[in-house]
Amino acid sequence: MTMPDLRLFQSFGISSSIFSEMLKPSQFLKSTLRHLKQQLFNYQPSKRFYWYGRSISAPASHPLPQILTSEPYRELGLEVSVSICAASPGSTIVDIGANIGDSAILMNSVANESQIICIEASPFYFKFLRKNISDLSSRIKLVEALVAVDSSSVESGDHYLHHWGGTAFLRRKDCDARIIAKPIQVKCVRLDHILANYETISLVKTDTDGYDIGILSNCFDFLHAKGASIYSEVQITSESEASCWLSLVNRCVKLGYQFVAWDQLGVLITCNSTNTISDIVEYLALASRCNSSSLAATITNLDILLIHPSVSSSVDTSYILKVNQLMMDKRQISRSL
Repeated sequence: MTMPDLRLFQSFGISSSIFSEMLKPSQFLKSTLRHLKQQLFNYQPSKRFYWYGRSISAPASHPLPQILTSEPYRELGLEVSVSICAASPGSTIVDIGANIGDSAILMNSVANESQIICIEASPFYFKFLRKNISDLSSRIKLVEALVAVDSSSVESGDHYLHHWGGTAFLRRKDCDARIIAKPIQVKCVRLDHILANYETISLVKTDTDGYDIGILSNCFDFLHAKGASIYSEVQITSESEASCWLSLVNRCVKLGYQFVAWDQLGVLITCNSTNTISDIVEYLALASRCNSSSLAATITNLDILLIHPSVSSSVDTSYILKVNQLMMDKRQISRSL
C-alpha cells in the first residue's frame, strides 16, 4: 500500500504532527473524514428563510428553518421575556450566543427602542450575524468573543471551535488535536468586562449549548447587581449540572426572583413552581444518565426566565400567563395569514 504524501495533506491545512497521528491505521480514516467534513462545513452554500417578517441568511446545514416549520411556538419564551423585562425605551439586552442573529431580530421586533448587545464566538456564524442585522438599528452592537465560563478559561488563552449543524463546540488547547486539524482561534472575555460600562442591564439571554450554567454561575452576582433578568436554555447532561441549575433557581427564589419555564417546543410548563422545576430538572438528569433508546425524553431541554426582583415586584403570575397567551395568539394569527 502506498503511504500518503504529507504535502497533499498540508494543502488542506493538516499539520505534520496531526499527519503523524493520522498514519496510525486505527485513526487514519477517522481523522481524515473529520477534517474534510469540517472543511466542507466552512465552504457550504447559504439559504434564506423568513423570520419575524424578514428574509435572513443561514448556512445550508442550519436546522432553524426546518425547526420553525414544525415548532410554531419556538422561542415564544424569549418573546415573552423581552416583553416583560426589556420592552421599555432605553433598555439594554444582551444576547450571548447570538449565532446568525435570529434572536436579535426577534428582540428588536419586540423592543425596537432598546439597545441590543450581540455576543458570538464563532467567526463563521458572526459573518451571518453581521449580514442579517446590517440594516437594523444602529443600537445593535456586535461583539465577536467567547464569554468566559470561569477565570481559568480566560487565563488559558485561545480556545478552539468545532462547528456542526447550527452550533459550535468549544475545544481547549489540550483537547485531541484530531478533532479539528486547523483550529479556529477565538477571543475569550469575561462578561463583566464586556458590560463594565453599562449602568443597568434589563435582560440577558444565553444559549450556548451546554455552557450556560457555567456562564451564569460565574457572573450571577454581577448580573444581579446590574438589575438583569435572565433568559437561558437549560441543557442537562449530568447530575452535577442538574444540581447547579437547581441551586441557581433556589438562590434566585430566595432573592425575590419570579421564574417561568417553557419546554423545547415553546410550551409554557410552569410559572413560579419550584417543585415543578425540580421534578423536570431531575427528569432531564435521569434521561441523560440512562442514555438509552428505551427512555425517550418528552422534554429534552428547557427555556427558563428568571425575573429580577426590580421587575417581579410589578408583575404577577396572572400577568405573565396573560402575556404568554397573547404571544401565542399572535403566532397563530401570523401562521394563518
